[in-house]
Amino acid sequence: MRYNDIVMTERPTIKIEARNNWSKILLPSLPYKDRQDFLEEVNEALSYTPAFSEWSPKFKSGKWDGKLYLFNKRKHIFPSGCLSIVREVIEACGYQAKLIDKRRKPSSNYGLKLVDEREDRPGEHFGLRDYQAEALKQAMKYGRGILSCPTGSGKTTIFTSIIAEISTYPVIVFVPTRLLLYQTKRELEEMLRDEDGEKVEVGIIGDGKVDIKPITVCIINSALAAYGLRFNNSKQRCEDDTRKRIPKDEREDLSAVASKKEEIKDLIENARVVIADEAHRSASDMWKQILFRCGKSYYRLGFSATPFREDGRELEIQAIFGKIIYEIELRELIDRGYLMDPEIYMVTINHDPDGAILEREFEDPLTEEVTKKELYIPVEDWEYRDFYEQIVIYNDELNQHIAQYAKTFNEQGLSVLILVKEIAHGEILEALIPDSIFLKGKNTTNQRESAIDELKDKSFLTLIATTIADMGLDLPNLDCLILAGGGGSDPTRYQEKKKKRKTISKSKTMVKWGKVGSVNNDDAPNFLTLGGEISDRAQKEEIRFGGVIQQRLGRVLRKAEGKEKAIVIDFWFKNSVMQAQSAARKKIFENLKLKVKRIR
Repeated sequence: MRYNDIVMTERPTIKIEARNNWSKILLPSLPYKDRQDFLEEVNEALSYTPAFSEWSPKFKSGKWDGKLYLFNKRKHIFPSGCLSIVREVIEACGYQAKLIDKRRKPSSNYGLKLVDEREDRPGEHFGLRDYQAEALKQAMKYGRGILSCPTGSGKTTIFTSIIAEISTYPVIVFVPTRLLLYQTKRELEEMLRDEDGEKVEVGIIGDGKVDIKPITVCIINSALAAYGLRFNNSKQRCEDDTRKRIPKDEREDLSAVASKKEEIKDLIENARVVIADEAHRSASDMWKQILFRCGKSYYRLGFSATPFREDGRELEIQAIFGKIIYEIELRELIDRGYLMDPEIYMVTINHDPDGAILEREFEDPLTEEVTKKELYIPVEDWEYRDFYEQIVIYNDELNQHIAQYAKTFNEQGLSVLILVKEIAHGEILEALIPDSIFLKGKNTTNQRESAIDELKDKSFLTLIATTIADMGLDLPNLDCLILAGGGGSDPTRYQEKKKKRKTISKSKTMVKWGKVGSVNNDDAPNFLTLGGEISDRAQKEEIRFGGVIQQRLGRVLRKAEGKEKAIVIDFWFKNSVMQAQSAARKKIFENLKLKVKRIR
């Protein structure tokens, strides 16, 4: 393949024509076999295996090799974020790589600078920390890429300094939630000034508001709506929004977006600078649909505490932004005194039932009528959902421990954040913990901000939040974090849904506390063994789920005046299925070089 049998004075040159979104390989005249071999090398380099692909019926039947490919072998086109990978392949195959850069670097057209002193922090000199200055330097050097900075490192400060340094517009900052929409707008306005020293007004798109400015913060869902699309959670892909009945909480935003959809589309397609917060989400179809429409964005930067995904789609993040151009470890920020060194305790939960009375749905094959029966189901016949509900959500031992820890910390004047995965779990804990407030995804922005401000002032001391609602929670004076939801990749998320059978079966599952809505798990991956040993898959939980854990830890690691401790309470479940995930979390803590103490 590499012309080993031919004496050559110069290696053939393979050119790459690079544009903002897509790049193309321009092949020279090569022997057919060498040409095909090279294209196959690129194809393999730009492929990945998503999590649980081996459980797909197509994979089992041999109709799919389990990989997803980002290279178009016929047109020789690939996402521009993968330029570094393709150049490496060219060199490895014995050729020379030459870049033909068709991207247009915008000129400075917007005089911006950072403030010396923020109005919300009078008397405090504002300046970049050394690692923030280094992140700025790398961003300006490469123009695009991923910056991996732990929660609490000041990501917003870093990308604000980048916006000021580039000083061009339009700029669009994509965020995933309403809370981050307002928080990012507020931070940008606090830190940026124009040439005359006046505060820069930042626009927003989302939460029923469309106010476009040279710098605009935009919720990704609102951007999607401008193109008449919506994200279907059950199918994990975008589709035309043809709904006739719109949920009440979406109507205002959709109406505002519809009235100015052309202006929004013009902003997205002509933005010169694109920044994405929580960039690890960008591999989803919702983000890709928008980010690949940003055809004029020369500068494209993604920020994430952990640019990894549970589903293994990291290559798609790179496809959009490029490689990681800056990274700083959590432990380094702790050792240098920028973040708190946490005290982490894993409390043993002994509840490990042999079975339980669960409610199942049965369908009559003749009448198709569905009946419900409460049956004693032995543990070996449980689905993952049964494990999670029995061992976590409705486990009295666990919930009493959580409530007691919260009360004890509160009596010492310490504020507590309890993270849960399910609304039902949050409601149980709210009832058990006096004066606690449960914050979930459906709360309004005012309700969220009010609860956060009150916790900061310690008007109340225990906030319960779903792991969705906790994104963007800025709680520098938080003393204690309780990880009540357990955690690890949920195998039911990736399994193939079976077609409904015309026989009596447990194709749907119910439990006596309410509808679960999980699907039949007969063919789901049993990577969490029931024999007490932790399987290889469970050991690999730390690889991707570690990013999620690190983000959650970041809620309590920030420093604040008068704050003396950062306490984290997690749980070690004796049940073998949930114990595998407990062991994975413990390994994550240890990989982050954090001390963990087991409490028997």
